[in-house]
Amino acid sequence: MTIDVAITRKDVLLMQLALLPKFKRNWIGVALIFIVIPIILRDIPAQFGIHIWLITSFLYSSVGAFVLVLFTLIYSTFLPSKSNDMLGPATYTITAEGFREQTRLSTMQSQWQSIRRIYRSSRAIYVLKRDLRAHIIPERAFPSRSELDEVFRLLSEYVQRD
Repeated sequence: MTIDVAITRKDVLLMQLALLPKFKRNWIGVALIFIVIPIILRDIPAQFGIHIWLITSFLYSSVGAFVLVLFTLIYSTFLPSKSNDMLGPATYTITAEGFREQTRLSTMQSQWQSIRRIYRSSRAIYVLKRDLRAHIIPERAFPSRSELDEVFRLLSEYVQRD
């Protein structure tokens, strides 16, 4: 099966935002711990020499670091780069041997063992590799929703098999 598509900066940004929730959940969890613990324990932190200003500053630092990461993702997506092989026309080929991506600058063949998982959002299918790379297959690459569903099923089947 062959899929032709042009990857845009918007596709890359949507991928980064779609894959961010796991990371975001960790930051929110840490921040909530430092909000809930002082409320529950009230006077105990002061007894151990941990003052509320220390906890508050850690909370603000966590939120600030998350905002910085988010800003960096968005900025790097829209930063012009002539060598960015992720943007532009791409051809994906799905076979029993693996997943192949051909762009204007390179061709990459990945065996199914190197694919970590297949993730689907409302706008695209993401093929996540073990080396933290990802391939984007936007919904617009398919004439119908049923073809998108079929490709997702096929990719999932190949990844689960290995």
